[in-house]
Amino acid sequence: MDSAWTDEKTRKQQEKKVTALIEGTIELRSKRELLEKFIAENLPQIPQTDDVYDEFNQFINQERLEAFQRLVEDEKLKPAELQAVIANYLYTEREPLGDEIVNTLEEKPKILERRTKVARVLARIKDYVSTFIDGVAE
Repeated sequence: MDSAWTDEKTRKQQEKKVTALIEGTIELRSKRELLEKFIAENLPQIPQTDDVYDEFNQFINQERLEAFQRLVEDEKLKPAELQAVIANYLYTEREPLGDEIVNTLEEKPKILERRTKVARVLARIKDYVSTFIDGVAE
């Protein structure tokens, strides 16, 4: 199956255009690694340029799911509670409160560990949202 992207010159030109777009658009900077991964791993395998949008959406959805699972496993979070916190964060555009984050934890941290744990989970939630949700085509 011959890909529309196998022509090396065409592929390099397209990669340059996408890279320039990413670097020139503030909203896409948090997605740079994700976009570069798609270009490197998926774009050459897509037979028709018309299929890029659908393939990209499938790629994003799979990466989003994997990142969510990593976050849940790494931080030992309750998935349903985390989804609720993220949904509320998106709806209210207000960062989750410490207590909201603590409620997502499978085990409550000791008082001395609470601040660092909450800050780390909050940072990872914000990173997840900026990478996989804010401005991503649905």
